[in-house]
Amino acid sequence: MPKKIDTILAEAIAQKGLLAKEGLEPLLKEAESSGKSLQEVLLEHRVVAEKEILNILAAAMKLSTLNLKEVVIDKGVIAKVPIKIATYYKFIP
Repeated sequence: MPKKIDTILAEAIAQKGLLAKEGLEPLLKEAESSGKSLQEVLLEHRVVAEKEILNILAAAMKLSTLNLKEVVIDKGVIAKVPIKIATYYKFIP
């Protein structure tokens, strides 16, 4: 049985018309048998670009996307987070 996120992604891709459900079935099976996510399989087969996958998933889950390269983090916040913690958890770009 595919992971819930893989099912959401597959349905959204089919709904958007990028790939028919019949074309997604082998990719879902490959993801399940290999232990990879559908996203990884799609990227490996160069079916859909990473940014496109992000946008498709965000739209399917009614979320917005944000380019962290364009975000300016308040220096006060940065000062409160130890570098070791920020580096380990990779939560401040």
